Amino acid sequence: MANRVFQLPLGLVGLVVAAVQISAAGQTASAQNLNDRIVAKIASPLIVNQVVDGLSIGYIDGNESGTVHLGVSSDAGKQPDDTTIYELGSISKVFTGLMLADAAVRGELALDAPAVIDNAAGIRLPTLDGRSIQWVDLSTHRSGLPRLPANMELTSLEDPYRLYDSKKAASALASLQLDRKPGQSQEYSNFGVSVLGYLIAQNANMTYQKLLRQRIAQPLGMNDCAVEMSAEQEERFTTPHKQVGSPTSAWTFADMPGAGGVHASLSDMMRFANAQLRPPTGTVGEAIELAWKQHSAADASGSATGLGWMIHGDGETRWHNGGTGGSRTAIFINRRINSAVIVLCNTSVSNEIDHLAVQLLQLAAGIGHQPGS
Repeated sequence: MANRVFQLPLGLVGLVVAAVQISAAGQTASAQNLNDRIVAKIASPLIVNQVVDGLSIGYIDGNESGTVHLGVSSDAGKQPDDTTIYELGSISKVFTGLMLADAAVRGELALDAPAVIDNAAGIRLPTLDGRSIQWVDLSTHRSGLPRLPANMELTSLEDPYRLYDSKKAASALASLQLDRKPGQSQEYSNFGVSVLGYLIAQNANMTYQKLLRQRIAQPLGMNDCAVEMSAEQEERFTTPHKQVGSPTSAWTFADMPGAGGVHASLSDMMRFANAQLRPPTGTVGEAIELAWKQHSAADASGSATGLGWMIHGDGETRWHNGGTGGSRTAIFINRRINSAVIVLCNTSVSNEIDHLAVQLLQLAAGIGHQPGS
């Protein structure tokens, strides 16, 4: 994996998901393989061996579900619980993809239409050989936009996105020349999804925060899912750590938080996972189904994708992970086995959180061995 300083871990993808082979399992949703004891047994070495400071893990295994919390959420020794709030990092892209799907379901835009709207920053996306960047291209990482904009100055690696706003994005896009046609191939782009989130919100005449709250969080009962937190939520926000025992600042975003600025509690994320497995009626349920569908096929340039979701080669598992300067997160969901795993961590580590989530989902599918008592 490339050096994380240059990757700015807002979505470190493709690290361990090759190990997920759920389609090979004969597991049915009626057989439960996960419980609190098993989850704690598998995850506890990350705490005991001082790999991470704190963990919150949620699982759904058929008709059973649970949450497990380990370690500490603050340097004062406070323990995490279901209401502890974490940075989601690039899992935010799943919410941005869902807001795109919601706008499409409402008829506010067409996924295959050019992403061209009037907006306060004056953002205009480049074209190449007569091909415009479509809304769907931005969400599936096939826009042709780079991972990061050329004019992003890394003045602080502890909070690198704080000063990068839509006006700077407009300036970068005005001088950007695409080197391949939009839709042609995949290149993971924090820049593209940041622009997408901004444009969706502008199209609805709302801020990203208000749109997220109104269209997604409130309908799903996700009370702590937000970009900007209240004073009370700040008290429940876990301390980010760049490594074990070394606190660091949280990441903040100007007016383009769609690639990595969302916060949520494990309670929120369990509601979110349940809604993906069993979409509710109404607009938000229709949006969940649209985002869940495959919108980009796998090829040599990258995996298949939904809107915001990465799709594993088994065709069933939807997933995303995320990282900031002080957090690491992962969510894996498989409808065929009616299972989901969510891991939220307040320490910036490499692959450990992804490996943990994969191992737990495999156990839910009946793959691998449960730890001994």
